Amino acid sequence: MEEKLMSPNNKKWVISTVLAIVAIIVPYGIYFLSLENKNMDFEIISHSGLVGEKNIIKGLEIKINDEAIKTLTFHSFIIRNSGSLPILSKDFEKPIKIYFKDNSTIYSSEVKRKQPSNLSVISRESENCLLIEPLLLNHNDEFVIDLYSSSTEYPAIDARIAGIPAIDCKFPKSNKMSFILFTWVSVFFLIFLYAKLVTYTCLRIKYFSINILIIIENFVIGLICIFSAGMLMKFVLEIKSFSSICVISFPACILGALWCGYRMKRRIKSSNDATDSLEEQTENVVENVFKGYPFSVTIHTFDT
Repeated sequence: MEEKLMSPNNKKWVISTVLAIVAIIVPYGIYFLSLENKNMDFEIISHSGLVGEKNIIKGLEIKINDEAIKTLTFHSFIIRNSGSLPILSKDFEKPIKIYFKDNSTIYSSEVKRKQPSNLSVISRESENCLLIEPLLLNHNDEFVIDLYSSSTEYPAIDARIAGIPAIDCKFPKSNKMSFILFTWVSVFFLIFLYAKLVTYTCLRIKYFSINILIIIENFVIGLICIFSAGMLMKFVLEIKSFSSICVISFPACILGALWCGYRMKRRIKSSNDATDSLEEQTENVVENVFKGYPFSVTIHTFDT
C-alpha cells in the first residue's frame, strides 16, 4: 500500500493541533491588520429627477427663491469614515467641497441623518458648491445630506485629508444584486475549501504517514483561499464587523470539515478492508498449499 495507517501518538496530535491553530489565526490576523487604515467613503444613495424640460406642463412655471427653473434633481449621499482610524478635524487641509462638473446651481441642502447623533456637521452653500467644515469622524461615523440642484449628473467631491490619498466614490450599480450574489457564493466556496484543506491536513497527520510536501502545499493553498475570501469580504461585500464575518465563515467551515471527515472516514475504512482482504487471501493460499500435511500453519502479520 502506498500509505500505511499509523496509530495516533502525542507528537502527531501536537503537530496537527498547532498547524490547525496557525492556519486559522494567521489568515484572520492578516485580514484584520489590513483593516488598520484611514479611509473615507462618498456614496450616492439616491438620484432622481423631479422636474425636467421634457415632462414639464406647458404654461407651468416653477420657481425657487424667485428664480424660474427648468430642471430639478434630488440627490442624497453619505459621507462615512470607512477606515479603522479616526479622521481628526486638523487632518483637513480645507473644507470638503461637493460640486457638479457642469457647474450647475445648488438650490438647497440639508443634513438629514447623523451617526452618532451628536456629530457636529456644519455646511454652507457657496458659488454653486456645498462646503462642509472640517470635523471629527471616528470609525463608522457618517452623515447623510439631501441636496437639490439643476444638474442631472452625479455630484462630485473634493477634499484634502492627511493619510487619505483619494476618497472612495460609490455610485448605484444596475446589476448590483447578481454581482453580490456571485461574490457571496465565491466567498462561501473559498472558506469551504479552506476548512476542507485544514481538516484533511490534520487528519492526515493524525492517521497517516507525514508527507511534508503535501502538508505545505495544502497549507499554502488554504492561506490563499482564506486571504482571497477576506479581500472579497472587505473590498466587494464591504463587511468589516467580526460578528458578520463569523456568521459567514461558521457554516462554510462546518460543512468543509464534515465533508472532509466523511471522505477521510471512507478512505480509512476502505484501507482497512483492503488490508483485511489481503490477509484473508494469504490465509486461503497457504491453506491450499499445505492442505493434507500433518501439521498446521499459523500466519502472523507484522507492521513494518
